Amino acid sequence: MHDKPFLRTLNIIADWIIRIVVLNVFMVVLTIPIVTFYAGYKAAYSLFVDYTEDKTTPLFRGFWENLKKDFWRDVGVGALFLILLAVGVLGAYNYLRMLQNDEGNVMYTLGFLITAGFSLLFIMTMIYSVTVLYIAPEISLKNLFKVSLVVTGKYFFRSIVVIIITIAPVFLMISPMLMPIFVFVGLSVPLVLNVLLMRKPRRFLRGENKSV
Repeated sequence: MHDKPFLRTLNIIADWIIRIVVLNVFMVVLTIPIVTFYAGYKAAYSLFVDYTEDKTTPLFRGFWENLKKDFWRDVGVGALFLILLAVGVLGAYNYLRMLQNDEGNVMYTLGFLITAGFSLLFIMTMIYSVTVLYIAPEISLKNLFKVSLVVTGKYFFRSIVVIIITIAPVFLMISPMLMPIFVFVGLSVPLVLNVLLMRKPRRFLRGENKSV
């Protein structure tokens, strides 16, 4: 009798470990072609939302169904975000190089701050766009950017935390010793935290007025 709650807890923990590892491997595989990462990330996001809401969505079939749904649209959105981010990062890098050769130049400093700021904004918008598409999958590209920016501004401090969590796995790729962590849990664990932090924005997008 007393063992049942313990066994139930072990089963829950085991289920979550399997979900985290399997979905992480899926996302890593979809990271290799680069342009498919956004689609894989969004598919895993949808599943983790289901699991945090105690829904029994099948792991393999659920991921496949979410991945193939609007796949090419998601690839296009992901590619667009990557292009915008690349332009912003390259711009910031070029201004930083010019600053190194001409320290104190006000124009170069402003240029660096503006391009770095836009790069950060693109990352925030890209992260929030996954939540927006989860709630409103039929939204137009123009409104996707608009709504993502609005929600980013509304939950700005939450956005800062989310962006730190999302970028953190990059540091796991720097060291060969940490690479196994990246392969098995490096993307899934931050994504689960992302899903939990996005609970309030999802309620806002649904028109609900509940607190976290």
